[in-house]
Amino acid sequence: MKKIWMILAAWAAVQAQAQQQQPLPAYQILGKDTTCQVFVYSPGEREGLHLAYLTDDERWKDVGQLCSSDYSQWGSQKRMYNPYVLHANDGSWRLVFGVNEKSPCFAAAYSEDLVSWRPQDYPRTLVKGVLSPVMFQMDDGTFDIYYKAKDGTKHYVQASEDFRKFEEEPEPSTIDEAAWVRDTATVDGKLLQGNLFDVPKVHLDYIFQYFAAVRHDAQVSSETMRDDDKRFAAIGNHVDVTLQVNPGQTKAISDKLIGVFFEDISRAADGGLYAELIQNRDFEYTPADRREWTALTAWQSNKPIVVKTDVPLSKNNAHYVVLAPNDTLYNIGWDGITAGPNEQFDFSVYLRNENGGKNQVVVQLLGQNGEVFAKEKIKTEGQGWNRYAVPLVVDKKATKGQVRLAITPVKDGNVSVDMVSLFPHETYKGHGLRKDLAEAIAALHPKFVRFPGGCMSHGQGIGNIYHWNETVGPWQDRKPDFNI
Repeated sequence: MKKIWMILAAWAAVQAQAQQQQPLPAYQILGKDTTCQVFVYSPGEREGLHLAYLTDDERWKDVGQLCSSDYSQWGSQKRMYNPYVLHANDGSWRLVFGVNEKSPCFAAAYSEDLVSWRPQDYPRTLVKGVLSPVMFQMDDGTFDIYYKAKDGTKHYVQASEDFRKFEEEPEPSTIDEAAWVRDTATVDGKLLQGNLFDVPKVHLDYIFQYFAAVRHDAQVSSETMRDDDKRFAAIGNHVDVTLQVNPGQTKAISDKLIGVFFEDISRAADGGLYAELIQNRDFEYTPADRREWTALTAWQSNKPIVVKTDVPLSKNNAHYVVLAPNDTLYNIGWDGITAGPNEQFDFSVYLRNENGGKNQVVVQLLGQNGEVFAKEKIKTEGQGWNRYAVPLVVDKKATKGQVRLAITPVKDGNVSVDMVSLFPHETYKGHGLRKDLAEAIAALHPKFVRFPGGCMSHGQGIGNIYHWNETVGPWQDRKPDFNI
């Protein structure tokens, strides 16, 4: 009990010191209430929503940030444009603001005390580039929200009383420009737009206490061992401690708490845990994956490469390459493919003779100077897509080094190529994972595997949420997925 009182006394001292340093607010007595004037505003698009109060010497003093924008793509953006705050009839606070000039939405937030805010909503709008939203509460408790679009048009959205449902009228609004007139105040020498309110002094004191606690927490959190000699100077260099252990009060710890988390981001699977050595094996890379990627990323040839989608192997993997006789298609893998003497690789590919009949395709692993590390021939028949598989064994006289895969039709007639694959013969238990990495994970003896989890679960929006069921089944029928 004595320690609790000491902590409370220290906290009271911190608050008392903060109040002494804080300029006194101007206040007036209205009935039984003592009220102060506050100004809610944003100093800049990156600085969120702030609150200032009018001091007894008629100056506006900033208190701190009430909230910030949560609207972003992987840490970017998070801007707050032209915030508008309304004190609702039920005593709560409602906030709307623009998020950027291209998204079809604005931000809406709710708070009961101005310091704790409900997670933000982003109501979708009929146009992109929502600028300067404003709002008014109606007699039935609902809210009328108006915004200007990037093209200059005005639009109307009705919000429910709980600020959860938003419905936009399809026709542009004709509301007068006066709706966008805002309050102004000079804070730290800058004339800013925002919203003025009279609040009970007890509410302003509560906000002061909140920010004092935030500052105190930041101070404590910033403490480092570098200052321990000063912080604990009164303790001295010797501390006597008695530790009592009661074996009768031990608790069993579950052995099921340790697991592994696999999240397919930053090429953790392709080019990582997955042992496939061919990059872009299905010719389905697109700029949606990465700005510079195309169907031919990681592929090279001695002739211009022809990509078609006329007769796809699968509707989910439409692109394939057509090779003329003696055209050679190369794949460089992920940062190269390493091969050593007597090493075996498992090669497979889907081929289609464009004109039916028969053909012959030579498959090779070639060194940086064109030397042949491994070579096999595939005889193709028929006009439809067929899967062919051959082992590629590196010559015992070869020197370990970097290679690339080469595919060359040598008979008359064009050959379509898709789903090109090259695996090390040795994978983890023969299931296609890199043996070294999978063994290292298995050595941890995880009791569970979390998959997909993390950012992969939500993607970067509704359009690329991860669907695990689309990643199983025959290779050619799996849907290519965006890699974060």
